[in-house]
Amino acid sequence: MLLGITGFIFLAFLIQSFWWPAGSVLLPRVAVIAGLPFLVVRAVSVIRHRSDPVGQIMDLGFTVGKDPAAERRRFGLLMGAVVGLLVSIWLVGFHFAIPLWVLGYLRLGNIRWVWALFWAVAFESFIYGVFDMVIITPWPQPVLFSLLGVDYFFGY
Repeated sequence: MLLGITGFIFLAFLIQSFWWPAGSVLLPRVAVIAGLPFLVVRAVSVIRHRSDPVGQIMDLGFTVGKDPAAERRRFGLLMGAVVGLLVSIWLVGFHFAIPLWVLGYLRLGNIRWVWALFWAVAFESFIYGVFDMVIITPWPQPVLFSLLGVDYFFGY
């Protein structure tokens, strides 16, 4: 089920990008091109091991475990994390939301602060290096910045 949703989102991003201005199409297309191999590998893996009774991290929708309440809770946490990420991107922009999300995700996974901060900064450095310096992505103005009358200082 999750693979189908992810594939649908990839397809929607790709199709929608044909109607966007030239500078805006780069982010969804790079995300689809980078993510598609992982989606295909995971789909093949799930199809090949469909009868395995052992649960895996991304097994939602493919197996029913011994604890349906735990599966519902895990699914709720997953959907909450995705919705939280999207809302925070809308409110404060990619450059603030994604590193904070990575930091929060790793801390919830009991990763030490120093390593969680390291990976959050590393991920922001990657985003800045690739999307701001190489691809020169025009980032949209976040809602909170608009409400405060402050220009979003990333992009151009």
